[in-house]
Amino acid sequence: MLRVLHENPGFFESLVSEFEIPTDQGKRKMDVLLHNGTIVECKSWDDDADTFGDFVQGKGNSYAQFLDYLKVISSMDQLQYWLDGRKLTGNNSTLKRETAVEKFRTLYDGNDNVFNTLVKNPQLRAQLFNGLAAKEARQLYDIYVAQSSAVLFGFIKIK
Repeated sequence: MLRVLHENPGFFESLVSEFEIPTDQGKRKMDVLLHNGTIVECKSWDDDADTFGDFVQGKGNSYAQFLDYLKVISSMDQLQYWLDGRKLTGNNSTLKRETAVEKFRTLYDGNDNVFNTLVKNPQLRAQLFNGLAAKEARQLYDIYVAQSSAVLFGFIKIK
C-alpha cells in the first residue's frame, strides 16, 4: 500500500477518508475508505503463496474479511482489491489481472459461502441478481463465474 500511496499522492489526498479502519469489533482492518464509501483493500500476494492459496480455498483472515466486505457494501462498485502487480505471474498488467481473476474464479466456483453472502445482502442481491429467488440467482452466479463477468470480478485492480 505504501508504494501505491507514494506513486499516487494526488489521488489519495483528494479521495481518501480514512486509513486502517477497524471492522468486525476490531478483529480486522480495512486498508482505505474513500469519501464515496468505497473500500480499498491492498494485497501484496504472490500468486503461489500460502496466503493467496488459503484465500482461494475459503480459509484465513483475508477470506473472512472479504465476506465481511460483501456483507456491508451496497454495490460491488464500493469494493476494490488492489493487488501488487509485481508479485503476480504475467509480463503485463492484462496477464497479471487474468492470473488474479483466475484465483478469484477458483474461490467463487462452488463456494456456497460467497454466494450466500451475496444473496443475503439485499442491495447486492438486487444489483447482481435482480431480486431472483435463490435457485435462479445461483444459476446466474454460476454464469457470472464461468464468464469472469465484470459484475463479480470488476473490483480486482492491478497496481
